[in-house]
Amino acid sequence: MPSLTSSIGRPKSVKSESLSVVLNFGSGNTQQGCPMIVANLWTDGSNPPIRLTGSLPPALQLAELYQRWRALYEALNHRLSWRRGVVDVAIEFDEEEIAQVSQVEFFDLSKQLKACLNRWLDSGSFGRIERKLRTQLSPQDEIRVIIETDDPLLRRLPWHLWNFFEDYPASEVGLSSTLEAERIEPMQRSPGGAVRILAILGNSHGIDIEHDRTVIERLPGAKTVFLVEPQRSELNRLLWDEQGWDILFFAGHSSSHISGATGYININQHDAITITELKFALRAAIARGLQLAVFNSCDGLGLARQLADVQIPQLVIMREPVPDQVAQAFLKHWLSAFSKGTSFYQSVREAREKLQDLEPEYPCACWLPVICQNPTVVPPSWQDLRGTQQPSLSRIIGLGSVATVLVIAARTLGLMQGWELTAFDHLLRLRPPESVDSRVLVVEATERDLQKYGGFPLPDETVAKLIDKLKSYQPRVMGIDIYRDVPREPGNPQLIKQFLETSNLIAVCSASQINDPNKPGVSPPPNVGKNQLGFTDVVVDSDDILRRHLLFMSPESSSPCQTQFSLSFQLAQYFLKQEGITPQLKANESIKLGEVVLKPLAKRSGGYQNFDNRGFQLLLNYRATQTPLRRVTFSQILDGEIDPDWIKDRLVLIGITAPISTDYFSTPYSSTSSQHQKMPGVMLQGQMISQILSAVLDGRPLIWVWNQWGDWVWIGSWSIVGGIIAWNFRTGALLGSAVTVAVVVLSGVCYIFFLWGGWVPLVPSGFTLVITAVCPFLLRNQ
Repeated sequence: MPSLTSSIGRPKSVKSESLSVVLNFGSGNTQQGCPMIVANLWTDGSNPPIRLTGSLPPALQLAELYQRWRALYEALNHRLSWRRGVVDVAIEFDEEEIAQVSQVEFFDLSKQLKACLNRWLDSGSFGRIERKLRTQLSPQDEIRVIIETDDPLLRRLPWHLWNFFEDYPASEVGLSSTLEAERIEPMQRSPGGAVRILAILGNSHGIDIEHDRTVIERLPGAKTVFLVEPQRSELNRLLWDEQGWDILFFAGHSSSHISGATGYININQHDAITITELKFALRAAIARGLQLAVFNSCDGLGLARQLADVQIPQLVIMREPVPDQVAQAFLKHWLSAFSKGTSFYQSVREAREKLQDLEPEYPCACWLPVICQNPTVVPPSWQDLRGTQQPSLSRIIGLGSVATVLVIAARTLGLMQGWELTAFDHLLRLRPPESVDSRVLVVEATERDLQKYGGFPLPDETVAKLIDKLKSYQPRVMGIDIYRDVPREPGNPQLIKQFLETSNLIAVCSASQINDPNKPGVSPPPNVGKNQLGFTDVVVDSDDILRRHLLFMSPESSSPCQTQFSLSFQLAQYFLKQEGITPQLKANESIKLGEVVLKPLAKRSGGYQNFDNRGFQLLLNYRATQTPLRRVTFSQILDGEIDPDWIKDRLVLIGITAPISTDYFSTPYSSTSSQHQKMPGVMLQGQMISQILSAVLDGRPLIWVWNQWGDWVWIGSWSIVGGIIAWNFRTGALLGSAVTVAVVVLSGVCYIFFLWGGWVPLVPSGFTLVITAVCPFLLRNQ
């Protein structure tokens, strides 16, 4: 049971994202002015408030404008279905007087009232208070501005028209009495319980309160007891209910005495009662946890004054007579926002402003709803009313285990492979630029070279001259990534002679694919031995992107290309041989080159769970730069326009990059440009060669993956992170922020691993984290 203790009017606590400003007008009014206005600003619940003082002069014109505005308002709405009570002291109009009321005149009067209110608030020394508040507050702050006054006219003024609220869109105004408030300690709710609502549907003569009932019945996580036109004894009995209530709701007819000190609700067609008649029952309900009352009925300021006497924490009323359609719209908008997590003050402001759509038919509709507030209480959220559920540790562990098993199963079936490969591409592209590998020189035949030297395919004579020219610069090894399975006259004898006389020249061929008759393979040049031959076959993924490096394979007996070695490996091992490094076959089918061990991809490797791993494949660690290798053209070589140091003792790779060639491949970098750019095959071979040389000679990491058990442990560990988040963050906004931060951290850790060459599970780990963190929240909000 909450305790009631004396307070001087300061909030018990103020959330850092929600500030409180209390403006106490004392005994001031519009007739004599307000000689002492005290403003208290709480920017932190644990610190004393910033205290400001000021004054306002009399505002006789403002009082006159408001009285005239209210008279016209009632006249314009006389024919509408008001939710007003039978005992209301109403203004009487005859039909002729109503007909003379001009809506244009009323809107003009509303503008005058707003202007007059702001002129008054900018006069005296009150303007100094406002300017000081503006120096302490940010337009992004959520601010509760509470007006403390007991003067009936000041309580009726449309305070939301103060220019301050236009400049601070996350602020909203509430009213409070100057009577000494009591601090109310909120009662601790059962975790994950329903919001208990006592809904009184009173006298509905002439209005449709069934609409209100429908809106309340659809609230998520609410348990509502409806009292339809109850007797006073029945209402009194339910207010005393031992289980307590969170929200008290009333729909029907109500009214206030002209003095604003007393309000009446018509609980049925015969009985109109005051709050005082329910005083003890309401105090008991507040003691058992009642935090919010909503009177969706006419002219509720008298009700608010009486409810302040019983220390109601929060109250929403209509300050003037309200058309039925406006009351219905407000309730729908407010409950929709509030029940979805919007703060109490913000949800009221949002719902109030949405009423502007009704103003062509119902003038000043958005002026009507107003909050009345006990200033010692921080308004609850919908989740606060439900109670913050602490999920059990066993439940979190269970959800984490289920999430891990499901994610691993989905991954094993290959359902996440596409996402993981996309993540792999992103990680590749995020790496910092690398230096050019100067050990490899690409000699490319561009479109201009083809036009200059005989078109496509290039004559053997041109290729032979190129090789002869390159030999004069003493390269360590050369590879020609151009098929020469048939003569391209003139010059075929000269080219054959070059192959036979140049031991450090590697030619190419392509293996046949037995399942594809359109790919019969390509034969090597005549009389070239296997030690001078390498295949150019590559493996691409289902999305047509090349991410793997095929080093060895066993050719079919019928294939025209009978070498087991790729062009890239043949060239790399020849180059490394001059460094005293030769490949060594190890027992586990891995290859050792110097201190580096090349391990073939297993059937399930990293994000690859469903792929063809035949042959000896590595993940291709592309060199992260716009110009990974040195490049020169045929013309530059043949015309002698080349630095000899670029060729001497280097690895030279010869190929065609002209668009007419079909030797182009999509890579992880292809989608980064405005147009999908593919990589020429000769450049791709250069990337593969550079990968081997850089790993062996420079210590540049190859891309490695954990075995399946390592992946599973990693994926499961992030379910633990998700469980920690679920345990510590139980509100939607905080949970969402925590999950976002955790996913960013996970991505950062995976990126760091990737810089070291490790491709560790990112996507499946993210799934287990999010599922484990979010599911407990979703389940307890069902």
